[in-house]
Amino acid sequence: VEAGGYMFLQQPTNDGMLEYILKQGELLLKEYISCVDDGVVEAGRNLVEVSFEELTQRPYETIEKIHNTLDGDKFVFGVGASDAAYPRKLREYCETQLKGYKRNTFDHVQLDEDVERQLLQRWKFQFDRFGYRMKHT
Repeated sequence: VEAGGYMFLQQPTNDGMLEYILKQGELLLKEYISCVDDGVVEAGRNLVEVSFEELTQRPYETIEKIHNTLDGDKFVFGVGASDAAYPRKLREYCETQLKGYKRNTFDHVQLDEDVERQLLQRWKFQFDRFGYRMKHT
């Protein structure tokens, strides 16, 4: 049975789907945090954390920060990051490729209170770790 792009052996229940989503969020982020905390990935070498808000509000500065922070091959936009043409190429990219970008809105979606409570409770560590504000706290 295919449900929302995922494959299941039988028709999932809403509770089963919710549990799957919440559990995946816990597993994936706990593994990521473990890799960062254990030094498997190193900030400034092969990791740059940026918020979605930072990227959408200041794309040029955020992409530049990513390129300037990461070690390794900084050859992007057909020029090296240290090349004099890099700022112009990055600005062109932001002005052409990101022009007209509109953030999705979900104002019309209202989570069930129980679902919202479970999400906020079980994913609190993610909100805390990455500095995101939780509703109702």
